[in-house]
Amino acid sequence: MLSFKSQIGNIKLGDIITINWIPEIYFPKVDNQTGIFAAQNISFRFTNSPISISSIMNKAVDFGNFTGKSFDWNIGINYSFRNKYINKKEIKSK
Repeated sequence: MLSFKSQIGNIKLGDIITINWIPEIYFPKVDNQTGIFAAQNISFRFTNSPISISSIMNKAVDFGNFTGKSFDWNIGINYSFRNKYINKKEIKSK
């Protein structure tokens, strides 16, 4: 499989929303089956909020001999717990 991926991050929409976009084009090969697919992952983060919205989309450009859906997508609502981890070395030195 060959894949080309890029990340376009921290796109500000005003003071509230930040967008991260990861487009990808990939060329899978399984046995004698090949195809060309485009995919993307996009997320919308809200300033001072633990909630974000993300979506993954996958579209066949040339489906080749593969079976399945030529377009697939989902939307997720994410919650970040923002855990702060303590370094064990810091605890031992106290």
